[in-house]
Amino acid sequence: MSGGELFVVDDNPGNIRFIEEAFTVLELTPTIHTANTRDEALDFIHRRNEYEDTPRLDVVLLDWRLSQTTGKEVLDAAKSVTPPIPVVIMTSSKTQMESENASVSRADKIIEKPTEPEKYVELLRPYLTAQ
Repeated sequence: MSGGELFVVDDNPGNIRFIEEAFTVLELTPTIHTANTRDEALDFIHRRNEYEDTPRLDVVLLDWRLSQTTGKEVLDAAKSVTPPIPVVIMTSSKTQMESENASVSRADKIIEKPTEPEKYVELLRPYLTAQ
């Protein structure tokens, strides 16, 4: 089974590798694009600089706690393009996210970072196979 364009924004390369391996093992093979910083993610979403020819994304998997910032600007960017891109926010603590309710209200889903690779695939499958 194949499907879609997944954009993972996380400043931890280990998390990105874990997510890529999850899709490989479970034979769902979206094209996985990655960014480690807010600025790189914004360029990718807006198709600026070296990302001018990037494909339309099906879903953004966004680590809310990026180095020295939150994912708010990336979330806002994904929702500002036409049509808006679905965004799934990852956090280590959903209770921590409650204090930022207004900032994350535009997210399509908020999840605690899974510890099992299958959970990523399960959560993202509807966004990647809905074409």
